[in-house]
Amino acid sequence: MNITDSNDLNEETLDTLNKQEHEVAAFGIGTYLVTCYAQAALGCVFKLVEINNQPRMKLSEDVSKVSIPCKKRCFRLYGRGGYPLIDIMTGENESPPKVSHIFV
Repeated sequence: MNITDSNDLNEETLDTLNKQEHEVAAFGIGTYLVTCYAQAALGCVFKLVEINNQPRMKLSEDVSKVSIPCKKRCFRLYGRGGYPLIDIMTGENESPPKVSHIFV
């Protein structure tokens, strides 16, 4: 089994880990690879959802990190004034949200 470590890794963390004995085979570095400490960054993760048309999901003890195994589509809905109201994620085969005359 290979161990992959990720979650807001930076060079300090990598240096500390490398000074210890560890069995990490790979590191997932994203946010700090393209931003600097002085600037805020949006932490987001792209997760594998399918290989060769077969759904895949991430398992984790932290329920908020478990993925839903299917391709997805995202929609941003806007109010009358052009301001964003909500983001909606649906399965690839689900119908997109419909325009309504009901506004929040």
